[in-house]
Amino acid sequence: MLETMGLRQNTLFSALLATSIALGAVVPVLPSLAAAKPSYDKKMQMGQLLYFNGNVDQAIKAFKTAAALKPEAFEPHLNLVNIYVQRQDFSSAIEECKEGLKIKPNHRDLHLIHANLLRSHSGTKSQDEQKAMLEDALKSLGKAEELGANKALVYNTLGIIFVQLGDLDKALEYVNKALAENFKMPDAHLIKGVLLFKKGDKENSIKEIDLAIKQKDKNAEGHNTKADILFSMGKEEQSMAEYKLAIADEAKFYQSYVGLANILIKQSKFEEALEHLIKADQVHPNDANIIYSIAVCLEKLGKIHEAIAKFNEGVLVDTNPTMKNQILTHLHQLQGGHGFNLPQIGGQAGLGPNFGAPGSNLFKDPFFGESFKDMIKIKQAPAAKEEK
Repeated sequence: MLETMGLRQNTLFSALLATSIALGAVVPVLPSLAAAKPSYDKKMQMGQLLYFNGNVDQAIKAFKTAAALKPEAFEPHLNLVNIYVQRQDFSSAIEECKEGLKIKPNHRDLHLIHANLLRSHSGTKSQDEQKAMLEDALKSLGKAEELGANKALVYNTLGIIFVQLGDLDKALEYVNKALAENFKMPDAHLIKGVLLFKKGDKENSIKEIDLAIKQKDKNAEGHNTKADILFSMGKEEQSMAEYKLAIADEAKFYQSYVGLANILIKQSKFEEALEHLIKADQVHPNDANIIYSIAVCLEKLGKIHEAIAKFNEGVLVDTNPTMKNQILTHLHQLQGGHGFNLPQIGGQAGLGPNFGAPGSNLFKDPFFGESFKDMIKIKQAPAAKEEK
């Protein structure tokens, strides 16, 4: 009887916890649970509940406590990798990978995840740091392959790394090896399309990207990359159609809003361009390039006071000192009543983040497709069962 009562009490607590988190209320602590010492299993379940109810900061604390309570446990570190990847905190994700590999040094999938995080995060580092991180990524991939990891995923990742190292021939060789292992691999077709574009073969590039789009129901990245290539070929209307398809597949794909705006600015349709840029800013805030582009449109439309405010907003978040100095100079001239003098923003040379570089987003995303994401997905906490 006592055991049944205790189980019911735990079930009630789980229900109260989930409801309270969802409503933002204070969670009541039952006396029997308040006195109990935290256990690994309870902290893991707590972390899962918190995560699925949107309280990610507290979920991180719960998983970290679970790891401290049971140092030999692997799962807390994998869950933390998942959370940090979602937050794009790749540095922390890499550290959790290392902790996980200390516990399971022969975990082939974690070596593969580690390699992808390293090669993705390397793009934010200096040239020497990037080279060192890519070398470490190659070592992790070698270990993953040795342990029997999915060869197609290993070869595809190698292809991306060699793009970053500037060896396009080697990159194409490995992507072809990935497709030989698994032809129905949309991400590999997409990367091959980007590589062919970089090598000057635009027609076959589009054919590969079409394969990627065909093999994956919703492929915003594929449509966006195809749009970038069509734009580079001067096919503006076709390019705009592909950007719109990308947005239809993924409403928060801000790069396509930026792409549409770039074409509209080239066509001197500043009002329409501004609408797309505002949407890009809403789904991807604090991007200096997007904010500056909004300011440019406002200036072109004669809304000088609004443009000045927007330029100032961009300066506050800009991490590029060269661009920041150019904007400050322009602001000084604008406030003095002088005209527009920033052709490099909002011109065909490229508006917003990475525009004009097809597939550039591919090399920043640590994981492509569901294969990688399933490796680190946090599992839903099992519901407590009540005895009858």
